[in-house]
This record gives sequence, structure tokens and C-alpha cells, in this order.
Amino acid sequence: MRAVLASKRCDPVIERNYDLLVGFNTTGAGYFANSTTATNSGTESAYPQIIVERSGVNTTMLEEVRNETIGKELLFDYGLVDGERLTVDLTPTEKSIISNFFGSRMDAILAGCDFGTFTLQPGANQVTAFVAEGGAVTVTAWLLWVNKYNGYD
Repeated sequence: MRAVLASKRCDPVIERNYDLLVGFNTTGAGYFANSTTATNSGTESAYPQIIVERSGVNTTMLEEVRNETIGKELLFDYGLVDGERLTVDLTPTEKSIISNFFGSRMDAILAGCDFGTFTLQPGANQVTAFVAEGGAVTVTAWLLWVNKYNGYD
């Protein structure tokens, strides 16, 4: 087996961050991130809830959620079990990580990530999630947030 390494252009927000791409010359399974655009219609940054749910019999590891637009990332090392829903609440007064099976799971998030500062900026945000899975499993992830506005109602 031969590995090929390549670096991608630097991060548009944090110039010293680069993506490292790894490829192999053999057959097999590979997993990659899925990305979507989350549009915050408010005029202020919003603090989302990130919900990840698993169904299926094989292994699933939540690895990362990244807001590509602002360069903030949440790093995890958390194995979800069949039927589990993990809710990451980033609201400043409610910061928590809760499993519907196991309760509070603050051990799911790794040190050194942007747990205290991850937001959705006003407008379009490209959000990427990476979940490593093996076999017949379905993983669904979504964001919930309240639009925030700068002004008086």
C-alpha cells in the first residue's frame, strides 16, 4: 500500500490552518465529511444546538463539527450506540452535551476546540460534520438555533 499526502490551501479565516488530504492506492472503504449551508437570518451570531442521532448495528464515532465560514471547530471522540441521540447545546447559559441514554457526556468533547466560541454568524454558514462509521448504520445530524437581532423590539 502506498499513501499519498497533499495539503489544501490555507484556511480562509485562520491562515496557519491547512487541511491535510490522505489517499491510498488500494481498494477499501473511506469516510468523509458531509457539509451543508446553515443560514442564520438574524443580525447577530446565534448559538446552535447540534443534534446527532444514530440507528444501526455497527460502530459510529462522532469526530468533528466545523463552521467552515468562521473557522471554528468542535472536536469529539465519542462512540454513539444504536438509537442514541447526542445533543450539544452551545447556548452560553446552557452549555452542555447530553445523551438520551447516558445523560451528561462532557467527556465527549476534546480539549482545545472552540466549545466556548462556536457560533453561526449572520448569513450563510458552511457547516461540516465528520462521523466515522462502519457497516450498516444511519447517522442523522442537524442544527437548531434561535435567530438573534441587534436592536429593540
